[in-house]
Amino acid sequence: MNIFSYSDYRKVIRDSLSGRPRKGYGQLSRLAESMGVNATFISQVLSAAKAFSPEQGVVVAEFLGFTELEAEYFVLLVQIERAGSLKLRRIHEKRQRELQKQSKDLLHRLTPDQVLSEEQKAIFYSDWHYSAVRQMTAIPGFDTPDAIGERLSIPISLVREILSFLVKSGLCIQKSRGRFSVGPSRTHLEGGSPWVKVHHQNWRARAIEDVNQPEDGIRLHYSSPMTVSREDALKIRAMAVQLIDDVGKSVRKTHSEELLCLNVDWFRVQ
Repeated sequence: MNIFSYSDYRKVIRDSLSGRPRKGYGQLSRLAESMGVNATFISQVLSAAKAFSPEQGVVVAEFLGFTELEAEYFVLLVQIERAGSLKLRRIHEKRQRELQKQSKDLLHRLTPDQVLSEEQKAIFYSDWHYSAVRQMTAIPGFDTPDAIGERLSIPISLVREILSFLVKSGLCIQKSRGRFSVGPSRTHLEGGSPWVKVHHQNWRARAIEDVNQPEDGIRLHYSSPMTVSREDALKIRAMAVQLIDDVGKSVRKTHSEELLCLNVDWFRVQ
């Protein structure tokens, strides 16, 4: 959902919760618990019988997993409704238009096939979550923060923050109804890049976590220390390079259905 298109914070809450698994069943009770209020109060707010305070709006925004910019906009909607004078309301509405413009500007700064800056690479390669969330948006049915968060078992608030970065850097595109797809930017790393080591470490750490998962017919973990001649060592390396090339060609032709990671290690133990 694009929160910046809303003018009613109550509708933001309803639409956000309805987009969650099981259409948000049980979420109102969890929201009330996080706010330290009775669930009846939440229902009264949603029916417009009562209203949230700005302080409560901050808690709601955090619960819904909004980014910093989205949270500011949400709380602003609360403040607009509570404004005690026309002058104060107009001040808030001016800020509302500024935030709406700011959110749109981020979408128009992207250029086709742009390459990440060093600052963006530092963020993107800091954690495997960034790459995983981006790849998930290419799989049908996993193009929303809720679906991605549930699949990867990470907080929706983290997914939203990551998607916000990915959109700003051109790695993802935000479509209508809060859905995302892969964007035009590239993440290729040159061999001498300082981020190559971090990238390898992130995904190998993730592979170690996966070792404990049950066999499903797809996952494969293989480690085999061995002694071979130098000539055979070079042959095996060439075979691995050919495998990587073949995989790359297959991936370019395939349909996105599953998120997997291929780690290949062939090294002299010393």
